[in-house]
Amino acid sequence: MLLICVLDPLLPWPLARMNGQLYPMTSNKSFTNHYNYKYLIYYFCVQDKVANVWCSLSILIKFKDIFSTTTLVKICGCSTVAFVLPSNLMLALRPSPKSFLLALVNSSLAFFLFSYHVHEKSILLVTLPASLLLPLQPLETIWFLFITLFSMIPLLEKDGLLLAYIPCMLLFLLLAFSFHLDLKRTPTTIKFLFFSSIACCILLHVVSHLIVPPRKYPDIFPLLISMYSCGHFLLFFIYSNFRQYKEYCAVADKIKKKS
Repeated sequence: MLLICVLDPLLPWPLARMNGQLYPMTSNKSFTNHYNYKYLIYYFCVQDKVANVWCSLSILIKFKDIFSTTTLVKICGCSTVAFVLPSNLMLALRPSPKSFLLALVNSSLAFFLFSYHVHEKSILLVTLPASLLLPLQPLETIWFLFITLFSMIPLLEKDGLLLAYIPCMLLFLLLAFSFHLDLKRTPTTIKFLFFSSIACCILLHVVSHLIVPPRKYPDIFPLLISMYSCGHFLLFFIYSNFRQYKEYCAVADKIKKKS
């Protein structure tokens, strides 16, 4: 029912306003007041410090002041469909196990980056399919998982889980370097980018605790963490789509050779 309230403005005929003929529960005033979709969409798009595109851009572009709630919903919905479609088309036209895994990552990451959602922990839904790519691309996967946890630092600190996060992250990196990463075979440029990214995360984390933010910008460090993480997620999204395109071309070549 909550899904109906969220998707209602996107439909050509709003189901929740049809006098309860199709969905009687939505005609209940207490229900619609409690799950007011305008509040949900506003909160999803611009309220929290989430490492997605809308939160990062809202610092420069005040979407809620430019567009109406209905227009924001349509922008989010159309953007999500547009960025999910290429990956799914490649999977449908040239299916393969690797392409399937990459499509899972691309679809879930597109939903996190471009759709409306309420919580920072939504990124954990992307880590489930991303973890399956660990045998295929270990460095990229470990890098992505690290940034995923880094993006949730403001939330972990708010919930009092920062002390648990630090040793768990160190243990994760130790196990990753011990069992999965072979840095000798990794190109120097990739290693430089990887360690530079990790170093910037650590630096930003330390600075956020050592420097008191100015009164005018009390949320500057959570925003910087969100924007830094969002930049990584966008690059991972482009890279993962590129990998799927290469897999698409490889499958197409195999089919041509067989024929």
